[in-house]
Amino acid sequence: MIHSNFIKLLCLFSLICIYSCQEDDMITEEDTTTEEYTESTNTDNDLNDIDALSRYLTDEPETFVNNRLASTCYSISVANNDAEQSDTLTIDFGDGCYYYGRYRKGKMVITYTGRYREANSVIETTFEDYYADGIKVDGTRTTTNNGTSDGKMSFSISVTDGLFTFADNTTKTWTSSRTRIIDLNGTEDDFSDDVISVYGTASSVNRYGVERDHVISEESPLVYNTSCKLEGGVSSRYLWMPVSGQKETTIHRATMDVTRLFDYGDGTCDREFTVTSNNVTYTFSL
Repeated sequence: MIHSNFIKLLCLFSLICIYSCQEDDMITEEDTTTEEYTESTNTDNDLNDIDALSRYLTDEPETFVNNRLASTCYSISVANNDAEQSDTLTIDFGDGCYYYGRYRKGKMVITYTGRYREANSVIETTFEDYYADGIKVDGTRTTTNNGTSDGKMSFSISVTDGLFTFADNTTKTWTSSRTRIIDLNGTEDDFSDDVISVYGTASSVNRYGVERDHVISEESPLVYNTSCKLEGGVSSRYLWMPVSGQKETTIHRATMDVTRLFDYGDGTCDREFTVTSNNVTYTFSL
């Protein structure tokens, strides 16, 4: 009898463990509304937005400097403007204004050895009390131009000491090392038809102290079509919504690691993406 009861208890314990593991691997409401979407897709958007501003500013710094008096949004200055050494460009959004689809305040400081499109140029972006849509951004973003081949520019982009501080004073950390390929579509001076592919790795600790690793493979990169902004409205967040590609996020929970697969579609300019976990797929819309 004792042996029989022990077997029953062992079976019951095994069932509880199996159920608990399945529960731990399910997508919860917190995951889908806050963690999986806001804390993952929007972080990519925020960083791509910073890179886009760095591109525009360093490609034509004179234009921005000459227009600074006409702007009611920002002021801008260039120090050491010499082709033989690195220059520093500071854009100051003051106490806050809308620019490029987002409400910004504070300063972005961009140090660059050459323009964005110049081979071997290195652009480093840091921040001084800078906010975008109420989120404070800190850290260093470094972009290195690896050159152009067959009409495609290649860049190595890293983020070190990335820190996002939210309105409730919670924070998220971020480090990443990624490659960006820009297909110019034969029009080097026209950004509106560029197709951008991104792959590489990232690590983060979210607002609740949960560690995550993010992997985008070279075989299935995230693809951004800049013309989608023209089709999708004024929000720069939509500009940086991938139209295709996959990203795998591993969540390091206390009891087990959980993997989520993000899939951004087949190239259609829309706001939808899916998240697959434990062989169940969920659909979301930006």
